[in-house]
Amino acid sequence: MNGSRDVWSLQSPAVCVGALTAALLLALSPSPSAQQRDRREDASLRSTQTASISGVVVSRNGERSEPVRQAIVTVSGSELPSGQSAMTDDEGRYVVERLPAGRYAVTARKPGYLPGLHGAKGPGRPGVALVLAAGAHLTDVAVAMTRGAAISGTITDPQGRPAAGMVVRAIRLSAAGGSPTTSVLGRSDRHGRYRIFGLVPGDYVISAAWSLTDITRDVTVRTSAEIDAVLTALDKGQPVSAAGSPGIERPERPQTIAPVYHPGVVDQARATVVPVSAGEDRTDVDVQMTLARTANVEGVVTSPWGSRADVALTLLPRGRDLVATAVPRTRPDADGRFVFRDVSPGSYTLEARTVAVSGSAKGTAGSGQGGEGDVLWARTDIDVDGEDVSSVALFMRPALHLAGRVIFRGPLPSPTLDLSRGRVSAVNTSDEGIRRRATSGVGTGLALPIAPVARDGSFRLDGLTPGSYEIRFDQAPAGWSLRSAIMAGIDVLDTGFLIDTDTTRLPEIVLTFTNRRTTLSGVLQVASTDDPSSFFVVVFPAERALWRPDSRRVKTTRVDAEGSWQAGDLPPGDYLLAVTSDFVPDDLLVAPFLERLAEAARKISLAEGENRAETLRIRTTAEKDER
Repeated sequence: MNGSRDVWSLQSPAVCVGALTAALLLALSPSPSAQQRDRREDASLRSTQTASISGVVVSRNGERSEPVRQAIVTVSGSELPSGQSAMTDDEGRYVVERLPAGRYAVTARKPGYLPGLHGAKGPGRPGVALVLAAGAHLTDVAVAMTRGAAISGTITDPQGRPAAGMVVRAIRLSAAGGSPTTSVLGRSDRHGRYRIFGLVPGDYVISAAWSLTDITRDVTVRTSAEIDAVLTALDKGQPVSAAGSPGIERPERPQTIAPVYHPGVVDQARATVVPVSAGEDRTDVDVQMTLARTANVEGVVTSPWGSRADVALTLLPRGRDLVATAVPRTRPDADGRFVFRDVSPGSYTLEARTVAVSGSAKGTAGSGQGGEGDVLWARTDIDVDGEDVSSVALFMRPALHLAGRVIFRGPLPSPTLDLSRGRVSAVNTSDEGIRRRATSGVGTGLALPIAPVARDGSFRLDGLTPGSYEIRFDQAPAGWSLRSAIMAGIDVLDTGFLIDTDTTRLPEIVLTFTNRRTTLSGVLQVASTDDPSSFFVVVFPAERALWRPDSRRVKTTRVDAEGSWQAGDLPPGDYLLAVTSDFVPDDLLVAPFLERLAEAARKISLAEGENRAETLRIRTTAEKDER
């Protein structure tokens, strides 16, 4: 055991109507033999459903454990896919009866608590399955629960008064990169107070808005001079409408009540992060709604061939995109002039792209020295703080092209393979806001570079602009998988590739497919008192530079009841094998967890098409002491 996690050291070793009516009567009046058969089957079924699982549900509270009453305990497994449940009594005890033999997980749930699993070492961590024999009665099966964290505070309006009915979000940030993962909703009461509970430990950002659907609202706020003018008009008996009256100057532009982030900012990048631990109750996380004066963003977009009308312009929040609000879009006029009206304060990236490739003039693939028909782009960062942003000049230039080809390594079932459904795409991962919208299906207004594959296996991705990219391939031929994407001698499936503002040409990329699977499997040997299914095998690259989120080289697999495990298809290379009984998915996104595993891991090498088997053994305490 190493640190606060369990990391284990390893060692090798056609009918008529009359007939139909008669049939129905017979069906309604079963024969004695049928009744006897049904009774025998029911009795047989009952005899196989005589097992039970019972125990207690407790809450972790420091060093103490307290019973949890009215918790719902569910026993589920392959024999009971929908599960069977019971409620705990005042002493936290439960009994789930009439269970068939099988392998089960025991889960407890209650509002305000995080779900608990039997055998789990903490919230969100894997539990231990129970093997239940026919007629067996497992007792003292304990499930430990942890109270979820809570965040509470007060929402006030711009004048500091309680704001009732506001929608409050607790947005959890991921362990890697600070990108949003999930959010929990609440609403402020008539005193402006809110409380969001049952939160998983982690880092949160708190936001407040008017409603779920109407998250921004324009409001008119009169100045002191305007109020004085209205009072004067009323004293003189002059009519005053909601739109004002003659001589009363209206505001040049409305103000907006946009989503506001704790403590009271409208710019997502300036939101204060609120960390919470298991069971922690954070109070006084207040949000004051802010009236933010909107502004216009205007300018002109040109290209080497003059003004362009076939251009789409978008304003995207820069950095973290916590709430996927509507993306402002516009098109320029015939002279290339554009305007975004009533833009809320914040930091934005303004991007212009031609809507589609037109014409036949093309530059040299990958050169950036384009013709009039090439995809053009321009981009600039803009900060909006309530004052108009004018005279924005965007000069568009040709985007880069990425030419490539698809090859196959392995025996072909026919001289050629059908690639007509294949699509190659490049996803820009450098901006978290753009990446989140692209992967979640929320439109950005920006076209992702995507290309079909020709009969000869060639393709060309157009419209690549500066940023970090990942290559994707959809609709691969059946039985084949993408093994590598080599660009300038580097497999960019592992590293991605970078385009900076000085890049003028991209090298060719070669996508190699294989139908030879490289698999890794084996057996885990444990002490007779241990359940193999409580352990996981983690496979990860020996080269630390390849420890990336969503890496295809990082695999986790649960050991089955017989001790067998299989990691699936892996690219060839050097790997580390480790065993753990305690982790959560977020652990695989951060290097410290893999570093701890590496201390007791075994190093192996996998060749292309190799089917390797490894026997792992957990050393006993005595063996560790001898070492």
